[in-house]
Amino acid sequence: MADTDPGLANAVTIEAPRRNIQPADSSDAQALKESARRRIALVEGSTPHMSGETRTLLRQRLRMVAVLLLIGFSAFAVWLLIQRAMSGQWPLSGNFFIAHLVVVATLALLAWKLCAKCDLSLGALRVAEAMVFGAPALYFFILDYERLSVSAASGQHAHIAAITSGWMLLIFCHAMFIPNTWQRAALPIGLFAIAPMAINLLAYYRIPAVETLVASYPYSVFTEQALKMALAAMTGIVGVHSINALRREAFVAKQLGQYRLKKLLGSGGMGEVYLAEHQMMKRPCAIKVICPEKAGDPRVLARFEREVRATAKLSHWNTID
Repeated sequence: MADTDPGLANAVTIEAPRRNIQPADSSDAQALKESARRRIALVEGSTPHMSGETRTLLRQRLRMVAVLLLIGFSAFAVWLLIQRAMSGQWPLSGNFFIAHLVVVATLALLAWKLCAKCDLSLGALRVAEAMVFGAPALYFFILDYERLSVSAASGQHAHIAAITSGWMLLIFCHAMFIPNTWQRAALPIGLFAIAPMAINLLAYYRIPAVETLVASYPYSVFTEQALKMALAAMTGIVGVHSINALRREAFVAKQLGQYRLKKLLGSGGMGEVYLAEHQMMKRPCAIKVICPEKAGDPRVLARFEREVRATAKLSHWNTID
């Protein structure tokens, strides 16, 4: 590198610690290669922040949830069509099948709009989050109310339908996939947990057959469902807290040895040399990035260390890493 490079004018020279390079077998070489890859993280462009990482992760996870729910709703749409063909009638009103298709179309549109090339703000992603979970939730609310009405009016087979499965699915999808603090996750998860109880109470006061069945088995059905949803919500919120804590620890650990690459200075047989800046020291330096396929070769590492030691003896104050 030329001594006239203005980006390196005020950098310091750091001599790398000397190590004895021993010949290694294939397993040792592979372990050394993995260690070299994990030692530092190199980021091109501006300094990374937790918020930027969260935005990227949120978009990826929302798209994943949208695709998974789309697959599930599409499979049930096919199942409803098969039931219609075999029995000659819809399991419920045909309007529910239309609503089902609307949810499928909404999830498909959201999965498409959340593609990697779509640059969405955090606010837009939060709106997408509300739609990804809101569309199925609204459908489940209407569907479960109808299921309670139909099951309670089934004559001698009358019963209170269990309506917790769909809401548990939403709770665990939100807890596992959406990056959040536990405080923020508590709101949607809490709403998903309360929804079945709200449906049960609405049916109890509006559908006489449901009221009669509940009077025959006081508290048993509703209490069981309430306990299930409370446990699911508690598990989901604790899971969000644990996942978020691990994600923050991983982010902090990644930043400790991180360099920001500014521009490519040159390339050679071992790899490429970049003008870079250490994120903690805020000093310009030259970074030589050894090709991954050569990172575990003891001869390449020995040659690289000889270069560093030789350059460190120069009178110039450039930094070499």
